[in-house]
Amino acid sequence: GTGPVCVFARDGPGSHSVVLSPSAAFMATSQRVRRGTLSYGVMGNVSGVPAGFFSEALLAHSAGGITEAMLAWGSLLLARGGKVRAAAWERDLTLRTLGYSTDNGAYYYYN
Repeated sequence: GTGPVCVFARDGPGSHSVVLSPSAAFMATSQRVRRGTLSYGVMGNVSGVPAGFFSEALLAHSAGGITEAMLAWGSLLLARGGKVRAAAWERDLTLRTLGYSTDNGAYYYYN
């Protein structure tokens, strides 16, 4: 599959940013950058595609920086899939009440 591509200005947190990714056929879509050109298409190891196959791309923009652009991109993908955004901790009992976070022991190693 192909992950999202984020392009942003280096003006700081409030800069313009765009996120581009597939929005369908995630596991069959590939991206390639060659000589400054970004290309999307069907992965090279696919020997054939069924009739009616399609691939789509999604572009999200924000003038509020990378984080806002990624959130906008995620919201568009969720809406396309008919889903709503909900924080994992709100719907998971163990994260709400029994959760425990650690830094993989680094504090205990150094102290």
